[in-house]
Amino acid sequence: EFRRVLFRSATSYTPTVIDSGGGRTFTTTITSARYTQIGNLRWFSVDLTVTAASGTGSGGFRVSLPATSTYAVAGSAYGDNMTSGAKTDLQVIIPAAASYAEVVHYENGDSNSLVDHVQATTRLVISGVYFSAP
Repeated sequence: EFRRVLFRSATSYTPTVIDSGGGRTFTTTITSARYTQIGNLRWFSVDLTVTAASGTGSGGFRVSLPATSTYAVAGSAYGDNMTSGAKTDLQVIIPAAASYAEVVHYENGDSNSLVDHVQATTRLVISGVYFSAP
């Protein structure tokens, strides 16, 4: 039984990418989106490339999760090919009772929306571990 739990395979899912304010839309190619759940812990990883972005950002850059989080946690992100205004420190927050991870950039002591800095050819890899009811 213990060995079977340790070697559980990842499950694919199809995440959505949105501007939480609805002002900007994105078309993406998902290279990989997978999760594994053991007990109440869920590991996830999303590798995506934006192929088109239009409109003016009015909210946060959000990527859907495979299940709703129970508690707030932080994740990690890698980004490439964003606009020159994006700062290099990306952060991921998964709020309590949320079904999304929000990616922000850090600047002058504050986290700021990444939504206006994502453009066609932007690549993001987002991952984390969060609590979710089985």
